[in-house]
Amino acid sequence: MAGFKKGDDPKRGKGRPPGTKNKTTAQIKDAFQKILSGSIDQLILDLAELEPKDRISLLLKMSDKIVPSLKSVDSVIETKGDTSLGFMIKYTDDEGNNNK
Repeated sequence: MAGFKKGDDPKRGKGRPPGTKNKTTAQIKDAFQKILSGSIDQLILDLAELEPKDRISLLLKMSDKIVPSLKSVDSVIETKGDTSLGFMIKYTDDEGNNNK
């Protein structure tokens, strides 16, 4: 494809503008959500019939799709000046003696 420049081919459209969602994908997601919404009661009954290990396995697999996964984050907190919270904790034994 040597010499091809963007917009040279008049037969081809410019494509979807950036940020525009795929209509087919949106329709499929909407239809699937409607199916799930109408099947919640049956899904609960079906889950109750599973063996506990199978139920947990299925719930964990489903949670990966529903609940966003958390990523490990390293952070460094820099503090300046007094970082006290305004109180102290003193430990005492059962007789009321201070232990540090």
